[in-house]
Amino acid sequence: MHCTKLASSLDCSAEEVEAVYAGLFKTTEEDRNKNCRLCGFGSCEQMAAAIILEMRQYDDCLNFDHAKRKAVLISEMMKLVEHVERIIAASEIISKNSSLLSQSNNEK
Repeated sequence: MHCTKLASSLDCSAEEVEAVYAGLFKTTEEDRNKNCRLCGFGSCEQMAAAIILEMRQYDDCLNFDHAKRKAVLISEMMKLVEHVERIIAASEIISKNSSLLSQSNNEK
């Protein structure tokens, strides 16, 4: 770890902070500068440094919690879309077979 504790903040290498931001789903400058302070730090960068120093965990970031939930919801929604697509395809097959059966019965 390359972080050193300074008098008023934590200082880490840009690469380490970037890795933490990625893990926190903070992909934009706006996300990285929310600085909501709900984690107890004055900035997202200080929180990232605290995670690197193992003083805090990713779950201590409210943004991480929301992003993680959003990712889970999107994944579940994609699974539902796949199921609906399968149901539609099966319904179309049943409808086609039903039409063929009706035609066959009418020809008799």
